[in-house]
Amino acid sequence: MRRPRRRLARSGDVPSVPLYRQIADRLRARIVAGELKPGEMLPPQKAIAAEFECSLQPVKWALRELELAGLIESRQGIGSFVVDRPAGAP
Repeated sequence: MRRPRRRLARSGDVPSVPLYRQIADRLRARIVAGELKPGEMLPPQKAIAAEFECSLQPVKWALRELELAGLIESRQGIGSFVVDRPAGAP
């Protein structure tokens, strides 16, 4: 089943939050909600960019933010994976 495209703030909308952060927030919400489970591989960067109708750069920044937050782990040439969280971790 195809996921509906997400409309993010565009230049005419005067966004208060940078595009990469909007993407990171939506991916974070999927992880917290359990849509993306521990150990599961995230979609490829190109697929995320197509879903959010943006270039690859904001997607790369968003994934980097999630990696720095300890939510995902990126493996060069393989992909990004949701990190196994210890029980009781936020």
